[in-house]
Amino acid sequence: MMNFNYSFLTVYVTDNITLKSTIICLLLTLFLGAVFAIFYNFTKKKEGIDRSFVTSIVLLPIIVAIVIMLVSNDIVKAFSLGGVFVLIRFRTRIKDTKDAMFLFAVVAIGFAAGLEYYLYAVIIAIFLLIVLTVLHIIKLDRPDPRAFKMKIMIPENLNFVDMFDNIFDNYLIDYKLKQVKVIDFGALVELTYLIKMKDITMQKKFLDELRVKNGNLNIVITNDYNLVTASK
Repeated sequence: MMNFNYSFLTVYVTDNITLKSTIICLLLTLFLGAVFAIFYNFTKKKEGIDRSFVTSIVLLPIIVAIVIMLVSNDIVKAFSLGGVFVLIRFRTRIKDTKDAMFLFAVVAIGFAAGLEYYLYAVIIAIFLLIVLTVLHIIKLDRPDPRAFKMKIMIPENLNFVDMFDNIFDNYLIDYKLKQVKVIDFGALVELTYLIKMKDITMQKKFLDELRVKNGNLNIVITNDYNLVTASK
């Protein structure tokens, strides 16, 4: 006869894995993972969606929950599994730190469900979705559309110190030189700036004046939303 323990935050807890608890866990994590995936699609539809990342959001809480269920009552298995996961690297490049938050959120849900704290899992999911919704509505997670990273190529024989300051003062609110890199066996120098434009509609004129200064070599302006390139 199995012993059942009940508490306010546990819907169904047993000393051993049962078919009923497994089905509840799988269905709950599938549902919550799908909800987060749908929300991710909604918030990212203007920026482009990585379908493999969406699949990860759906499957990760299920996998985490299964792992936790299998090792929660066995310390030896837990340490052995930890050794296996040391060999595994998450190779998907995460460009937005908010994407990492989605992964951490569904992992937390998977942990709670795997330990059979189903109410915890639901509460965590609801709370995180509310927070993410508020952040999306107030656009706190959106980068400044006037902020860019700019790379300018110049010939090696030009002195880049204060070279573009007059142009920058006309078009930019703020700018900072972040990196100087010598490329093409010393023939070119790549300057990387962080800039904030006064008026983004003036990008073309801004690039044209820079190209006069750098000898019509490549100039690249990037941010999370677009790519503007001026080249010879």
